[in-house]
Amino acid sequence: MIIALNGTAYDELSSGARDRFLHLYAEAGKLSEGEDRHRFIIYSPREFSLEAAFRGPLEKGGRTPFSPDRPLARFLWSRGWFRRRLCADRADLFITDHFPVIRPPRGPEFGTLLTIHDLRYLALDDAGSLLRRAWFRARYASVAGNARAVVTVSNTMRAEILTRLRLPEERVHVVPNGVPNGFRRAASEEIESVRRRWRLPSEHLLCVGVLERRKNLDLLLDLYGIDAGGKRELPPLVIAGRGGPEEAHLRNRVASEGLGNRVRFVGYVPESDLAALFSSASALLMPSIYEGFGIPILQAFACGTPVVCSDRGAIREVAGDAALLGDPGDPGAWHDAVLSILGDGDLRSRLATAGRARADRYSWTAAARALLGVLDTL
Repeated sequence: MIIALNGTAYDELSSGARDRFLHLYAEAGKLSEGEDRHRFIIYSPREFSLEAAFRGPLEKGGRTPFSPDRPLARFLWSRGWFRRRLCADRADLFITDHFPVIRPPRGPEFGTLLTIHDLRYLALDDAGSLLRRAWFRARYASVAGNARAVVTVSNTMRAEILTRLRLPEERVHVVPNGVPNGFRRAASEEIESVRRRWRLPSEHLLCVGVLERRKNLDLLLDLYGIDAGGKRELPPLVIAGRGGPEEAHLRNRVASEGLGNRVRFVGYVPESDLAALFSSASALLMPSIYEGFGIPILQAFACGTPVVCSDRGAIREVAGDAALLGDPGDPGAWHDAVLSILGDGDLRSRLATAGRARADRYSWTAAARALLGVLDTL
């Protein structure tokens, strides 16, 4: 099969969805190489090419007129453009995230494999714009129904898709996320180098992700208010991520509550520094209210860093028994959980061992084999 990959939503910065795109399909290409099983075409945004970052065999590639910075233009015009281009490139399958779903341009053998990372615009009342939520609630079930098959990232998301979109069970498949084989605890000199580069405290807690309301980062700031009540003081919190709609609110709160010396925003950290960043932390904190998966949990596990995370949905599924789970609405319980990790060496050791074992189950090679199994059914 000639498989066309829509990469027009991704810029040059690392993200969970972008990492999946580059690692999963590259690994699937490697597994298919030499068997003449599947060949991949990658369509990049207009500003730059994703081909250099794609570490697998490619049939061809090319840029498109679409930009990740202009989602409305991609939404309005990419369907017609891809329909024409896919015919010219004689693609057998089109793989895309969320949209567009391309109906068969040549015959019933063609189709779209739709990847759904989450359904935040259906599940949450404050995700995205009102217009975007309205479109998803009015149209997305119909759009997804036009796909030849749907792939999602967790069993939790599969159950939600079946409930909210009412798709046939046999058309919704799970291909989980993963971590690269070489993503492991960094050497001490690498950790020290990253600490100096990003001016990290010698002991600190870590949160990684886009600064959105569903990430529930207000709870983490609440922990430092509990500190003021006389309990043991927590080490500083380092928040790493590319920013987001909640950044101004969180920064204002840190300033107004006098937390500037205890909460640091370091912004986007490149993929090359991530293993050392996770390895440097005393614990990863992930209090999200809603996630489709939660890749930072696996990254922390792979580095032997203890995790305290929400007990909701897909986060619970990914973390299993290798993390401490907490109610994302209970800052007191989170404060106690963090203190237990900081003060109990045996607990840290047990969580580190369980986390590394769990991360080993989520390799991109295993995910690529699952994807190839889905492709074989098509």
